[in-house]
Amino acid sequence: GQGSVDFICEARKDGKFKDINEFARRVDIRKVGKRALECLIRVGGLDSFGERRSLLEGMEIVASISESHFRAKDSGQLSFFGNVEGLEEDIRLPGISSLDPREKLEWERELLGMYLSDHPLSAYQDVLKRSITHYTGQLMETEHQSPVAVGGMITSIRTTLTRKGQEMAFAVLEDIQGSTELVIFTRTCAN
Repeated sequence: GQGSVDFICEARKDGKFKDINEFARRVDIRKVGKRALECLIRVGGLDSFGERRSLLEGMEIVASISESHFRAKDSGQLSFFGNVEGLEEDIRLPGISSLDPREKLEWERELLGMYLSDHPLSAYQDVLKRSITHYTGQLMETEHQSPVAVGGMITSIRTTLTRKGQEMAFAVLEDIQGSTELVIFTRTCAN
């Protein structure tokens, strides 16, 4: 949400965060919210601090230290150097293997509505280029009823029955330039 973004931007006015410890002490997670922090981690907003899965596992610790720091700040218990009197905790993220690239892309798509770090079809571009005549972004410029070959991944499909009781489908095909809706008629469904 915009409020969470504003809190983080306000905390960044003094410069970039050098690590997760500084982030926890400059950003009041109570105001940002744990859900917003989780989303920020999942879309790669904190990748410079560590692996996404490790950051998610350590999120409770980050939130706890941030909350303690800002509670102490609110009550005037910070030292001259900005530390909580008698308490100095460092966040140590758990050593967890990195995410599967596909899972990372799915998180970005789910939360942002688009792929940010890569596209799932990038690895297949050489094969697709040899087989297709158009990308979905070029279809509107194509003359009506001219033959085209597009390639991509089906992101959704819904089947239905015609009045005659035969199966047909509606699908969405996505490539690196966008997506297009498909109507798959009975004779194609049967193949």
